Amino acid sequence: MQCWVGVRGSSAVPARQPAGRVWGVRRTARATSGFKVLALGPETTGVIQRMQQLLDMDTTPFTDKIIAEYIWVGGSGIDLRSKSRTISKPVEDPSELPKWNYDGSSTGQAPGEDSEVILYPQAIFKDPFRGGNNILVICDTYTPQGEPIPTNKRHMAAQIFSDPKVTAQVPWFGIEQEYTLMQRDVNWPLGWPVGGYPGPQGPYYCAVGSDKSFGRDISDAHYKACLYAGIEISGTNGEVMPGQWEYQVGPSVGIDAGDHIWASRYILERITEQAGVVLTLDPKPIQGDWNGAGCHTNYSTLSMREDGGFDVIKKAILNLSLRHDLHIAAYGEGNERRLTGLHETASISDFSWGVANRGCSIRVGRETEAKGKGYLEDRRPASNMDPYTVTALLAETTILWEPTLEAEALAAKKLALKLTPQCLCHPTDEVVQLACSLNARSAQRACPAADTELDRKVVKKLLSETPTDFGCHGSQVSHPCTLHRALPYVCGVPVPCVLRLVVLNLLGARCTPRIIECRPEPTPNKQLLNQQRHK
Repeated sequence: MQCWVGVRGSSAVPARQPAGRVWGVRRTARATSGFKVLALGPETTGVIQRMQQLLDMDTTPFTDKIIAEYIWVGGSGIDLRSKSRTISKPVEDPSELPKWNYDGSSTGQAPGEDSEVILYPQAIFKDPFRGGNNILVICDTYTPQGEPIPTNKRHMAAQIFSDPKVTAQVPWFGIEQEYTLMQRDVNWPLGWPVGGYPGPQGPYYCAVGSDKSFGRDISDAHYKACLYAGIEISGTNGEVMPGQWEYQVGPSVGIDAGDHIWASRYILERITEQAGVVLTLDPKPIQGDWNGAGCHTNYSTLSMREDGGFDVIKKAILNLSLRHDLHIAAYGEGNERRLTGLHETASISDFSWGVANRGCSIRVGRETEAKGKGYLEDRRPASNMDPYTVTALLAETTILWEPTLEAEALAAKKLALKLTPQCLCHPTDEVVQLACSLNARSAQRACPAADTELDRKVVKKLLSETPTDFGCHGSQVSHPCTLHRALPYVCGVPVPCVLRLVVLNLLGARCTPRIIECRPEPTPNKQLLNQQRHK
């Protein structure tokens, strides 16, 4: 008789997460685990009991050696692979672990004639399946020459998150991982009648009851296993489509967000494996009037979380709108089946944002709007997205990348964003008048050479005399008097941050009243320039 084995549990108390990237490791920890047998013939009872005794065995009193499960992303970019090795003693940091290798030709990551791929340990978690001092090791993958292979998305993300501008902003991520549980033999959602459909959506979201909630034991087992492992899991709930669940990881800082999501996915795969259920991260597993599965990514920077952060959030939304196609291309396979504009999604071809609107590309919460600071939610990523790619791209687009002034202004107008430029200065009257003068001549497209040289001298003099007026909050420029990023030239004169405001007005951006409105009269401006020239 076939033996069906269910979810393996753990009675261990989750360890508090220590510093660094050794998640949940505690040398004195001990886990007791067992199997819940769903169907068992009498002839196999003894075999299962003996197997359970071996699985429950704690080797800590007998040896210092531990088992390390090396985990990596396979050739599809979404599949997980792992293998085990013995380590001579407990470790407290990934740097204490040796590199390892595997046959990349068997995972679609290397040719057969040169198949060796090298595993670099990057993050450690406690092993909820083996207990004791045993560990799960998140690795990324390299050629023998030390080059990252194409499916190694962590390497690129680590470079972005190590950029000084990014680290200074302390990017936080909270990721909502949705998934669907499928019946193994029929490839149909758990709880659905084989070959048929349940009642329409509505009763299943966060529901209780055997006719509305399917797979709760798997969700709860995963929740506890992640806590035990030291993963920053923050919650779980049943989703809108029956048989679909969600858990949340975060807030996590920088590269840790990707490490924790991949570790949590591995644990979920192992639990569903033991339960005899298939896990799918397909963004639209069932066609028709059913919700898809996403991986909504909540994101904030230090500037967004501080007073005045809502302006920074709006600037981030503007940047995201200008790179919409780039993000969509990196947000998961098959996402076009999910992002239809229905079932709490925006259309894949259009970028939109809104407050408390789950039908937008980017959602801002009511609390964030009310407080004037907080975070944004990117609702575009699919459930099968690569968390390293998504988090790094969000940081790059909103912190490191800067659009041209014209693109920025046009996007702000299209999105109805009242944009306050990041580089907001408090100029003197002289600077305002000079800005108006430059604005007027730029609008007329008339730039005499003499005036251009004169303007350059005046700008230089004003900047040197009033550097504090051009502070730009100190973080956007290397020196208070330097230009804000790669600003354009007006009549050949570099545009400092105060003139940036004028240019935005000139290009038609919808700006707040703090933006300078220039209605210059030619005579006073000419007098100002003559006065500055004589000085």
